[in-house]
Amino acid sequence: MKNLLKQAYQLILFMAIIIALFSSCRYEDIVTSPDNENSIVENNATITSLIRDIATNDGSVDNIIDLANCFRIKLPVTVIANGRTVVISSNEDLDMVRAIFEESSVDTDMVTMNFPVTAILTDYTEVMLNDENELHALAETCTGEDEEDDDIECIDFLFPINFTVFNTVTEQSNNVSIENDAELFLFVKDLSVDDVASLNFPVTLVLSDASQQTVTSLEELEILIESVKDDCDEDDDFDYLDNDFNDTQNPSTPLNLTASNIGETNVDLSWDASVDNIGVKNYEVYIDGALSILTESTSIIMNDLMSNTLYAFTVIARDAAGNSSLVSNEVSVTTLASLDVTAPSTPINLMSSNTTQTTTDLTWDAATDNIDVTGYDVYNNGALIGTTANIAYTVSGLTASTSYTFTVIAKDAAGNSSSSSNPTNVTTLALAGDTEAPSVPLNLAASNTVENIVDLTWDASTDNIGIVGYDVYMDGVLIEFVTTTTHTVPNLAFEETYDFQVLAKDAEGNSSNLSNSVSITIQSAPLSGELSVLTTCSDWTVEKLERNGDKLEDVYAGFVFNFFTDGTISVFDGSTTYSGTWIQVGVGAGTKITITIPTLPDFNLVWDLKHVHDHSDRRDIEFTQGTQDKLKFETPCN
Repeated sequence: MKNLLKQAYQLILFMAIIIALFSSCRYEDIVTSPDNENSIVENNATITSLIRDIATNDGSVDNIIDLANCFRIKLPVTVIANGRTVVISSNEDLDMVRAIFEESSVDTDMVTMNFPVTAILTDYTEVMLNDENELHALAETCTGEDEEDDDIECIDFLFPINFTVFNTVTEQSNNVSIENDAELFLFVKDLSVDDVASLNFPVTLVLSDASQQTVTSLEELEILIESVKDDCDEDDDFDYLDNDFNDTQNPSTPLNLTASNIGETNVDLSWDASVDNIGVKNYEVYIDGALSILTESTSIIMNDLMSNTLYAFTVIARDAAGNSSLVSNEVSVTTLASLDVTAPSTPINLMSSNTTQTTTDLTWDAATDNIDVTGYDVYNNGALIGTTANIAYTVSGLTASTSYTFTVIAKDAAGNSSSSSNPTNVTTLALAGDTEAPSVPLNLAASNTVENIVDLTWDASTDNIGIVGYDVYMDGVLIEFVTTTTHTVPNLAFEETYDFQVLAKDAEGNSSNLSNSVSITIQSAPLSGELSVLTTCSDWTVEKLERNGDKLEDVYAGFVFNFFTDGTISVFDGSTTYSGTWIQVGVGAGTKITITIPTLPDFNLVWDLKHVHDHSDRRDIEFTQGTQDKLKFETPCN
């Protein structure tokens, strides 16, 4: 029995020695095999650091929007460049911002982002940024312009690349396929001292001049990286012309730009390919001199055009270094006239929420259309600031403690536009500091409403620090900021009713509640002349035309009327002349005019003269018929 146990023990000991030797041999095979000895990537080796620096996240790629070279913004992101909204979904879309900046020769370019955004750091860690202040604070941690950083931007791996990894503890091996810089960086970063990683050769790299070079060992790889890593410009400038290439040769001009398949809202464009010493990156398509879209193709379908509208198209070629060609030949196209003349309904219930020092969120109810609503134009104080296909829009780039009035207009594919939505007034939050609001302005009053002006007065407000001025509102819309307790509102329409209010503001931007409301109606001025003014002055245009309550003045925009002493009327719309007659009946306050223009029936009526008014720079004459029909002509004659 003892002999059997002894023999068993000897057998177990022998097997353990064999296994240990076998394991040791497996490790030696990985480390010292002639096929692998020049492919081992060790955790602390020079070549490992070089690979990691190539794979480091290059934050300078989007300096044009974040002015920081140690992180980039995660896409997609919406930016406003020189007042134009751009959705950036790829690095190529950054060229849209650059092209917008190049449209102006004045170096006052401005870009803001719709927050929150996510920043991706050099090690691919992600950080949420909620506003401009957090963005600037993170940017302060980066190196400045013309300062060295660790990342190598002059050379890139051509993916995929593959590693074989052997763990000396578990004695397990596996193959790892790397598809991009982020995966490569994290793979090298996470290599443990127990891992033996063998890079599978051959490996191909892309140099800064777009050429490719293949290496077959770590020694060749290290020599190549060291020899070319400083071959390009890595100053990481914050200007939009920054690039890491030494190429200065421009692509050739795109030739033979032509248009075809012209529709109501679209047209096909095509052109001959440009040539470049390295390669054309993309083409910029311009409409009426403004950048519209980027494409890598030599043809594109331009959609979302307005029907019956003249457009001028041009194309520019650009290479990866940012060099641009000369402008192509110009092609002028007039889209087909649309049969759709029905405007969308007016967007209603425009509201704001989540207002901060620099942003506010707008929402509204969807408009309807006989065919389809294609989008909404968003206006800030009457100026277009963006377009969206949604019923929500985030406005950014606002100033703290500032009042704004926003409206929205719906549009369809034929170019028809709705009336403006209800206005919504927004005052952005104040900066940190004084938070006490001024008192409400009291006793707002109106006077001198005989002519087309009104004088407003109110009692001064008080504040714990001091009042800097007052916002004046007319019908709920901000019209003026004044520093006194009086204001004259000019250019009001006769027989129209207006509501006024004011609010006080202090130096920190804190606002009082609105004052009492004052409602006034501007009375017509006494008659200063009769219908003879129609013939003594010429080139009358339609300022107002309402029939049965429908507003028609936009239909006749651009029509010029001339009245002659023989009782004839000539109307010219820019291409066609229409003829008619007019007859005066009565004098003084009872004057009437009968207008007959067979081809323009909207004017055919016996009109009552309401008033003739002389302004400093123009004259106008207004007629009515009952309460539903109104006609007003205007001329620069005075």
